[in-house]
Amino acid sequence: MYCGECGAKNEKDSLFCSECGAKLEHEEPVKKGKKTTAKKEENKSESIKKEPAIENTPKERKKLSKKYKILIGAGALFIILLIVVWQVLANITSPKHVISEYMNAISSKDYDALYSYISLDGDTTFVSEEQYKSLLEDSLSDVNIANYNIGAVRYEDGGLTAVVTVNVSITSGGISDTNEVEFELTKQKSKKYLLFDNWVLDSNMLSSGDIVEDYEIIVPAGTEVTYNGILLTDKYLDQDSDEESTVDTYVLPQVFATETSVTFKLANGMEFTQEISPSTYYTSYRLAIDEDDITDEEKEKITEAAKTNMETLMNGLVNKSSFDDIKGQFATDQDLDDLKEVYEDALESLNRRDYTISNFKIDKVTISSLSFDRDYQLMVSFRADYSFDATSNEGETKTEEDYNYYRYYFVYDDGYKLVDANGLPSTWVYFW
Repeated sequence: MYCGECGAKNEKDSLFCSECGAKLEHEEPVKKGKKTTAKKEENKSESIKKEPAIENTPKERKKLSKKYKILIGAGALFIILLIVVWQVLANITSPKHVISEYMNAISSKDYDALYSYISLDGDTTFVSEEQYKSLLEDSLSDVNIANYNIGAVRYEDGGLTAVVTVNVSITSGGISDTNEVEFELTKQKSKKYLLFDNWVLDSNMLSSGDIVEDYEIIVPAGTEVTYNGILLTDKYLDQDSDEESTVDTYVLPQVFATETSVTFKLANGMEFTQEISPSTYYTSYRLAIDEDDITDEEKEKITEAAKTNMETLMNGLVNKSSFDDIKGQFATDQDLDDLKEVYEDALESLNRRDYTISNFKIDKVTISSLSFDRDYQLMVSFRADYSFDATSNEGETKTEEDYNYYRYYFVYDDGYKLVDANGLPSTWVYFW
């Protein structure tokens, strides 16, 4: 049976077209019953002859146009492509993929890729890619990742933090070890590729460590500081520092929290290198200088300065000079009140005696220790062996020899200049 609407062929007993769903028209079968009269049969025959014949030819099925087929195919392809792209982007933005890429970068020592994980703003002079590479080349030079396996992801803080477990086999210095490391990632407010979560590795999990902001380096005034190869300029000097004038404070906007090589060149020409370790806990470094940092040549200069300044003070006493008469040979840009008090006390004591002293001479100075106080005044502890002549009012003359221990304080300004002294040589003499 054929459909009168679309022409499709259907089963004989079907009520509706299987193609278009139109109702199918069935011919009524001739009922068997009483015989009709010849006249009625004749009239029926003539009636049938008068009605036009209806052809039962099925309609031809309409074919889809080529353009319509192309549109359907393109739509299907777009949907498939969209699903594939979605799956790919969902994978590459997942916490596991972020850690996988990071571990690959560490394994291959791809410093450019590792640097891209760091989020930086402002002055990046000391956290530049070059600085980063320099630091990592030192810290990772003997470290190799044999293999690693990324485990499960655990979400915390209501899905804002992802913790990825990684089993890492590391070889360092010929020793192999396997550790389980947990990397924490934080979901950012901004989306990645408009729709996907943006996971960022926490800075304290990076191989560079944290970024330390406003890191202070405190040194003696006039010291040249070279931080990991970069000479610090006056741009980084803290002009509002509360430190004494003997101190310079440099403030570095951002540095890596890792061991860094720093070279110091003091105003006196002494130069040495120290390893410092900035951290979020230790946000400043005060240069510590001990006797081992001072060369033998420089110790000789300091010894001579101790001898010369002591002789200047003692010759002032011998000549009964005021402190103002001799202070020009000391550190005039510093507070000399304490040194003045020591000198004037000794002068007052000497003026009360019934004898005079002359020919004061320091025979030997032996330094016992050298160090810097908090204000970077050089503390020189030494023994002084000395001699002098004493003449009584009756004309009796004695030559005395003695020694004692002293601590003098110096600053460097085109030479070692005296700032303070804990005492002067004793010149007491007894005439019997």
